[in-house]
Amino acid sequence: MSRAAGDATVVDVWRVALDATRPPSAAALASLEPWEHERAAKFATDTLRHRWLGAHVALRHLLADALGVAPATITYGKGPQGKRFIAAPAAQGLEFNFSDSGDLALVALARGGPIGADIEARRAQPDLAAVAESHFSVEERQALLALDSAEQLAAFYRLWTRKEAYLKALGAGLGYGLGRFAVTMDAEDARLVHVDGDHRVAASWRIAVVAAPEGYEACVAAPWPFAAIRVHDLDVRRLD
Repeated sequence: MSRAAGDATVVDVWRVALDATRPPSAAALASLEPWEHERAAKFATDTLRHRWLGAHVALRHLLADALGVAPATITYGKGPQGKRFIAAPAAQGLEFNFSDSGDLALVALARGGPIGADIEARRAQPDLAAVAESHFSVEERQALLALDSAEQLAAFYRLWTRKEAYLKALGAGLGYGLGRFAVTMDAEDARLVHVDGDHRVAASWRIAVVAAPEGYEACVAAPWPFAAIRVHDLDVRRLD
């Protein structure tokens, strides 16, 4: 990874291929904090545990590379709504966000301001209408349910990832209220439409789709006008 990662006005995004068949190496695991090991131990299956550990090893590696430090020297703090940030060493203005789903993780780094990232593996949603009713704005729900059933699932995940990325950039949890704001669901037009009906606030945000493998949706969001996204690929097995 180039030391230019996280340049101002640019968001660097890594699509991380996870390995569900085995845990990271002992050396890689040694870089994690105790809470990360404790969290991993709570997973019910080795598959879930291996993916989670690999994703967090990759995140730590990417942050360390961007800061020019050893992975084990990084410690995280946690905001009021649970958003992680770099507590030590000095973050040098580096902001990050992280998401994982299925066999992939998404890591976004930026130095222009806060960033949110979300990736989701598309799964059948038999209660799609009910989820839309409880989590989407009126206009989002109406637009989604007006689609043919064959188109609804992909559109549902476009909405979900964009809303999640916005909340994560904001540093807010789901308790903020997913219905308070609206995003577009068009594949080629990713935008925040309004927040509590205010279109001026929405205009200051940027939401951008991140290319993802078939069966996934991914995006990043930020309240600052980043100029570009640089997308990279990383296989967690390369970190052993």
